[in-house]
Amino acid sequence: MSTIKLAEIRTDLANQRTLLAYVRTSLAFFIAAAGLLKLYRGWLMQVIAFILVTLGIVFAIAGFRSFKRNDALVNITIADID
Repeated sequence: MSTIKLAEIRTDLANQRTLLAYVRTSLAFFIAAAGLLKLYRGWLMQVIAFILVTLGIVFAIAGFRSFKRNDALVNITIADID
């Protein structure tokens, strides 16, 4: 296996790990929102839970966009080298 191919594989794996970190953070926000709603009552907790869910959605979208952008950059760069 060539050095360039190994670098491409490492970069792809790093990109996947970054996506999984975004997904993990997004899920943590969703779980925190569900926990708040389950344990506490009141309009303030509903507002905080809504903010947490919104942040979770934002992180999920940002992670997916980052993954697609980085994946496209890696593929373009590798295609230029070959």
